[in-house]
Amino acid sequence: MQCEYITSAGQCKRKATRGRFCDDHSATTTQHMIDQYRITCKLLGDSPQRHSQADEIKSIRGEIALLKSLLETRLNMIRSDAELVAAMPTLKDYALAVEKLATACHNMDVKLGNLLNKQTLMSLAQDIIQILDTAIRPLAGTTPTQETIDQTIEEIGQKIVEAIATKENQ
Repeated sequence: MQCEYITSAGQCKRKATRGRFCDDHSATTTQHMIDQYRITCKLLGDSPQRHSQADEIKSIRGEIALLKSLLETRLNMIRSDAELVAAMPTLKDYALAVEKLATACHNMDVKLGNLLNKQTLMSLAQDIIQILDTAIRPLAGTTPTQETIDQTIEEIGQKIVEAIATKENQ
């Protein structure tokens, strides 16, 4: 599977190794995430210091991944129906915690402008169509030079970037 990271030159050509991204574009390495949560416990050891210095802690995604792996580990420990019934309260707690964090993460992404709602996205699409129409229509019926084509593409790109930057969720 190809890395899904998008650069200015297009999609990354490297092979995805961690989920959807390659090593260069993966937010964190597995070992780094494990190191973040390794508690040496002599009543917490150096854990608070390590967590306070980690940039990833500002993102809820790492906490979601940790909870999901705890949930998976707990599910894999179940060997009988009786163990499943006994584990239900713990599994429910993990599932609710994942749901809460995922909702909080989504809300933060929306508030920070990392996600666009449908109405804003439709408005952006209309703006992009208008930008393309305005830039291409004057070229109809002509044989533009390579310089004119390059200049038009540059103008389209700049206007699309400006349109994206000015869009906020309404």
